[in-house]
Amino acid sequence: LVDPFMELRLFEYGQRLLHQRRNLLSSVPGASVGAGLFRAALSGGAQALAQPIGRLAPGARADLVVLDGNAPALAARAGDALLDAAIFAPAPRLVMDVMVGGRWVVHKGRHERRENAQQAYCQTLAELLA
Repeated sequence: LVDPFMELRLFEYGQRLLHQRRNLLSSVPGASVGAGLFRAALSGGAQALAQPIGRLAPGARADLVVLDGNAPALAARAGDALLDAAIFAPAPRLVMDVMVGGRWVVHKGRHERRENAQQAYCQTLAELLA
């Protein structure tokens, strides 16, 4: 399971350890670290892939993530504070739905190919350990 919020959190924590300081990856002092990390990841992903992704705009791919509005970690949060909570709050399973290229692939926390992936994983693991 790839958790993009965890990846961003670990990146920030790694920088904290390396430089012995907090909030190193905020573009502006006092600005939201989570929002800065998230926006940089979107921009960097688009640049690395040379694709129109990572933004809501005409001509860009329809890739969306819907967070669980009932999650306690997200309660009473909005805007950049919502991204801070999603990245740094100790809350598993915040993502409820995911759209990739205009098609929903995760609905209510379940990937459409979960069963197939689980079977393939178990089969591969059995072969490796045999």
